[in-house]
Amino acid sequence: MASVGVSEALLLEQSWAPVCLGGLQLLAKSCFKDTAYRLLLSDMQFVWEEEMNTAAIQERAQVNQSGQELNRRLRAPVSAFFTHLCEVACPRLAGADSAEFSSLQCSQDRLDIRLKSELAGVPFYWEFRCTPASVAVVCSHFVRPLLAVSMVLQRQVGELGTLLARKDTEIQDYKESGAELSRARLKTEVFDEQSYRETFITQAWCDCCEIPWQDQQRAHSLSLLSLMQHVSSLLFRPLREEYRFGFLAQKKAH
Repeated sequence: MASVGVSEALLLEQSWAPVCLGGLQLLAKSCFKDTAYRLLLSDMQFVWEEEMNTAAIQERAQVNQSGQELNRRLRAPVSAFFTHLCEVACPRLAGADSAEFSSLQCSQDRLDIRLKSELAGVPFYWEFRCTPASVAVVCSHFVRPLLAVSMVLQRQVGELGTLLARKDTEIQDYKESGAELSRARLKTEVFDEQSYRETFITQAWCDCCEIPWQDQQRAHSLSLLSLMQHVSSLLFRPLREEYRFGFLAQKKAH
């Protein structure tokens, strides 16, 4: 895996949040800590990321990518305005109202989003400038959790199929003992797992193909995203423990 720092270990614990930034429907993960941040954004076609340390944040707060002053009247150190940036950006990157965001550029190679707010009565601007995420990042935050979720759901479906078969056997025993339904509408067919799988997969695939890509993205349920986050926390538990013990050892050394 690529180099892993504090923000990466913490970011792996975060759940993807459906957000609308500057009119773009995205999934977002973010970690703001110790005057630094890490941000992941995806439109389910591409994944972009940005990681900023204290020095980079200080420089960007003064000058934008065109070389012009981003916050003309800002002369404060990072520690003085970073808390404000967190308070404004974090809720919106977690799914809250994001009217203050505007999209500056969106392509496979670049995603720039501007955030407008007010600090001490003065307009405060910030630009997130994200570049394509590495394969390692995509695998850690998307591919591995999705494969793990698929395995978990597959096992769940298998256990539910076994349970239904046992229920059918139980119902058949009641029938052979002379039991009858009090309401005909409660009658069910014997569960055929193989037939159900084939029919369900075909129908589900057809339904997905009829839904536009952006609508599919918005359809991500919070329960599925939460399941991905839970699986990720289990997958990367050793990484979190390694970071935690390393951080404690570093504190004791000082």
